[in-house]
Amino acid sequence: MRGSVLLIAAWMVGCGGEPEDTDEPVVDTGPEAIGPTEFATGGSSTLVEVELDEDWLASSRAANALVAGVGVVVADTEVQNRLTIDNGDNDEARAGARAYQGICWERPFPARSEFLMNFDPCSLSYGMRGGVYVDDHPSGPVLFEFLNFAAGEREITGVFGLDRLPEIPLAWEGFETDSFSPSTENRVPIGVNVDGVTYGLSFLGGNAINFGLGQEWSWWGELNIQGPNATHQVLYGGTDASELEPRVPAGIPSAKTTLRWSSCRCAEKGTVHWPEVEVAITRLTVDLDDLKLEDDGFDDPALDLDVDAIAVGSLAVNPQGCGVNDFVYEATTPATYTLTGDMLVAQISSKCESLVISNEAHCAGLISAAQNAEDITITLDETQVQEAVLLQLGLHYDDEEFCSVLPSN
Repeated sequence: MRGSVLLIAAWMVGCGGEPEDTDEPVVDTGPEAIGPTEFATGGSSTLVEVELDEDWLASSRAANALVAGVGVVVADTEVQNRLTIDNGDNDEARAGARAYQGICWERPFPARSEFLMNFDPCSLSYGMRGGVYVDDHPSGPVLFEFLNFAAGEREITGVFGLDRLPEIPLAWEGFETDSFSPSTENRVPIGVNVDGVTYGLSFLGGNAINFGLGQEWSWWGELNIQGPNATHQVLYGGTDASELEPRVPAGIPSAKTTLRWSSCRCAEKGTVHWPEVEVAITRLTVDLDDLKLEDDGFDDPALDLDVDAIAVGSLAVNPQGCGVNDFVYEATTPATYTLTGDMLVAQISSKCESLVISNEAHCAGLISAAQNAEDITITLDETQVQEAVLLQLGLHYDDEEFCSVLPSN
């Protein structure tokens, strides 16, 4: 027993009961870092959320207002008489084929070459008010001068001219002008007020009337809408402005509204095409595992990023009824987003602090790799962008309440 005690004492002296003095500091390294050693410089989204541009949406409302305003004026049989006389045809035979619609507005009967249409009596039942002065101008065109004419809460002010196209029966070139020297060379944008903001509209194209069973008013051409932030272009009847000149052969595709003004005042057939539509990317989801250069054996969560990016695409609107549409959206410019190293560190740290990533050693490894990461370019999946845009269009683009001219009683 005594020998054992001496042996233990000797061992304690040899090992030293106290730590040896050293010049090296004692460092607590914490858990061993486990995770990727490096992040990639590129990745892709797994989910995208977007918002439509409010200025563009209001521009589409302004376009519908102009189509509605011109359409309801053309639906008046006295206006049709002026147009057909201007077209070189008294059209007595066609008069019997017209589906006469009762009118809520006041105007002289029979009307002369110029007259006022007063829409104030339509205010309660059809939400229209103000006036339109119709003038079969001596210089040639028939003019519709909108005098604070309103349909719903959208108000139109300005002059829309229709000058006959001799080579196409019952067709006219449509344009914006003034009442003093009306011509296609003197263009004065038509003002359309939407939600307190006035948009300037300029149209270059053609219009035609169908007195047959269709009872339709057609639009083809280019409408430019100047808003407070940008100019938006919409094409009626096609996807290429160069193919939509006013003097094109009859029978081309066009957007069509009915002459039966009390049933609908927007395009119900044809094609409406927006060549360039910007949408704001507001949120996207990225799989953290997809950003790692090598699989580290961990199944990490997705990163939800609040972003500020823009996607650009073209939009075809195919009317399926009054104010109801189908949409085809195609991205024209790939949308990307830059995720910086600092942002990646912040995202991972947040996941670790909230214990979404609960392995302390793995958190340390991820953060270490993120601190050394270069900027990561996230490419937004085109299909995801398209689906997100179509969802928002379905929620916000359709204009059914305005287009359906339903009596309030």
